[in-house]
Formats: sequence, structure tokens, C-alpha cells
Amino acid sequence: GWSQAEPTRKALREVTGKRGIVFGRSTFPSAGYFEGHWLGDNTAKWDHLHKSIIGMLDFGLFGMPYIGADICGFWDHSTPDLCQRWMQLGAFYPFSRNHNWEG
Repeated sequence: GWSQAEPTRKALREVTGKRGIVFGRSTFPSAGYFEGHWLGDNTAKWDHLHKSIIGMLDFGLFGMPYIGADICGFWDHSTPDLCQRWMQLGAFYPFSRNHNWEG
């Protein structure tokens, strides 16, 4: 958590002279100041779409507003219906990306 987020953010600013985006899966109190959070590898299943909503709401309560999940699921093949619905939901994620390892 902290040993990665804060030093990475600091190094990025020193090297580029600009703000950057740092994401991690490990969190700690006040992590939202240093990084966004990625919910981790999920599966192309309807219940994982549902769990992504819960994850977004939970981390918002934890003070981490910049959060995202792998749209269409990372593991397994997504169906066209599932991926379409997940893309529609993903429009409301603070951090949104379609990220499936099998396409």
C-alpha cells in the first residue's frame, strides 16, 4: 500500500514535472490522496458486475473516489449481452476501462 503509492506519486511528479495517475490494489488509510484504486481481476460473470457496484460504493465511503473495475471481466470469455451491460454501467465508474485478457 503506502510503500508503493506515495513514493510512486512523488517520483512521477519529480520525473515529469506534472501530475500523474497512480493506481493500486493495496490500500491504506488516506490512500485516496495518493492513488486511485482498481478492484482487481474479476471474472466475466453477472455476479461480478453486481459486485463491482458494491466495490465502487464501499471505496467511496472509504474516501477513495477514483476507483474502477475491469469492464467485461478479466477472466473468461464475456458474452455480448454481459459486456454491453457492463459497458453501460462502466460509463458511471470514476475510472473506466474494458480489460479482458481473452478479448
